[in-house]
Amino acid sequence: MPEEINRVLTDHVSDYLFCPSEGAQAQLVREGITQGVHVVGDVMYDAVCFYRQKAVFPEYERPYALASLHRAENTDDPQRLQGILRAMGHAPLPVILPLHPRTRLILDRECLTVHGQTHILEPQSYFAMLGHLERCAFVITDSGGLQKEAFFFGKKCITVRDETEWTELVECGANRVVGAEETAIRAAFPWAMQALSYVPELYGQGDAGERIVQLLVQSEDGVRAEEG
Repeated sequence: MPEEINRVLTDHVSDYLFCPSEGAQAQLVREGITQGVHVVGDVMYDAVCFYRQKAVFPEYERPYALASLHRAENTDDPQRLQGILRAMGHAPLPVILPLHPRTRLILDRECLTVHGQTHILEPQSYFAMLGHLERCAFVITDSGGLQKEAFFFGKKCITVRDETEWTELVECGANRVVGAEETAIRAAFPWAMQALSYVPELYGQGDAGERIVQLLVQSEDGVRAEEG
């Protein structure tokens, strides 16, 4: 993916690398980067911890799954997109789908059908998404960020992509990468309905920003001491 190429290039010219997890640090080691690397936690988790109390809860209180679809690999292939929508129609719970404008455009242009109890919403604010994450039973997504946010709320995530950046979530049993085949997505529903039995501390304690600032200040003080 373009963003991953940019990540690799940026990492190789950076003096300081602040990793969200030990898995990210291990990836840097595989790429030959060991200097200036610090595991500090994830600033996305910082944001969730800070803003969780401001979550806007939906009026919809029945048990439901939260979904999002916007990645080009899914939206640019109408057959692939339709397969995902068909699978959602067979979910054991109603599916709430805040729809990305690009996805809506393709649905209208290709005359694709939304199946079953899939309820399309307008794009939601960050605070509204926090409320949905708090209330939902599980998540279906092709988003990189929502995979992690589901984990922050202790919810399982069905990832409708062929790969994920967050391999540690797969390894700990919180995320299942199923692609876009209808049968594979449907087969993951019973797994997703079972609550996470254990939520490991993969992304720090919500203080990644503070730790980054402390490390930068310490580094600056060290440079000044050497120059002095």
